[in-house]
Amino acid sequence: MITLHHLLASRSFRIVWLLEEIAVPFELKQYARVDGRAPQEFKKLSPLGKSPVLTDGDLTLFESGAIVEYLVRKYARQMKPSEGEEKALLQYDYWMHDSEGSMMPFLWAVFFLDTGAQKTPFFMRFIIDLFVKGIRSQYLDPEIQSMFKYTDDHLAKNTYFAGDNLSGADIMMSFPLTVAYKRKGSEFEGKYLHIERWLRLIEGRPAYQAALAKVEDKDQFELNLPSH
Repeated sequence: MITLHHLLASRSFRIVWLLEEIAVPFELKQYARVDGRAPQEFKKLSPLGKSPVLTDGDLTLFESGAIVEYLVRKYARQMKPSEGEEKALLQYDYWMHDSEGSMMPFLWAVFFLDTGAQKTPFFMRFIIDLFVKGIRSQYLDPEIQSMFKYTDDHLAKNTYFAGDNLSGADIMMSFPLTVAYKRKGSEFEGKYLHIERWLRLIEGRPAYQAALAKVEDKDQFELNLPSH
């Protein structure tokens, strides 16, 4: 029996969605954060306090990418292109790694800088705001815009990230793109129409809606983007 340990407002929602897509029975255990961090109960499962954690029998897995690859390999081989589908397989490999290797580091940098600026004492806030705006305008924002443009161009030519069928790459890319639109929607909406088309597409899938219905933090992952 699979058990997924879901830390609220974390990457693990996409694993809930994947499990719903592949229709494998699983138990979902949910954990609220304490002062923004994983509770001690969760840290007994994951020494680093990172989510998700998935158990399947005697096996315990960490890291979203490793969990996605395991579930696809064992339960849903149709969610990874075959060796004969070389183009789609190359796309799959690229976007599986782009999520955490390229996109998330920049998005997290913006999140932590903005959050830190908001928590700065009032008498220092003006200087810190200038510092943060400088880093964002000179480096972070242009890099993010470049990545989003590349992603949008790819989705202009592909229904999903690895061709015409939903794959593990879509599961992985769902978190950074959903989080970006959820937290910084005004900076993105209307600029990347193919990303928005893809976000509406995945949110409309029955398995995605089933995952939203199961988690206690659905507001973190429900976008309801307007139709075009």
